[in-house]
Parts: sequence; C-alpha cells; structure tokens
Amino acid sequence: MMAGVAQILARVLYFVVFIHVHYIFEKLRRYVTPTMKELNKAVEDAEFDV
Repeated sequence: MMAGVAQILARVLYFVVFIHVHYIFEKLRRYVTPTMKELNKAVEDAEFDV
C-alpha cells in the first residue's frame, strides 16, 4: 500500500518539478532573448565601426 502511495507521490512531484522547470525556462528565455539581440546588435555595430 505504501509503495503505491509513494509511487503516486513521486509521479506528482516529478510532474510539478517538470512544469516549474519549463515555466522557469520560458521566463529565462524571455529575459535572455532580448539580451542576446542587444549583444548581437552591439557586435554588429562594433564590426561596422572598424
């Protein structure tokens, strides 16, 4: 009986962690993507200056 409960809890925990990791990854991507665009633009500007 306890093994079954533990298995269900493990699945729920895995599911919750998976969703949170995905959510955090999406947030990070929203923050990182504009930063990468800014960096690319800065690099392009620097190349044009040369």
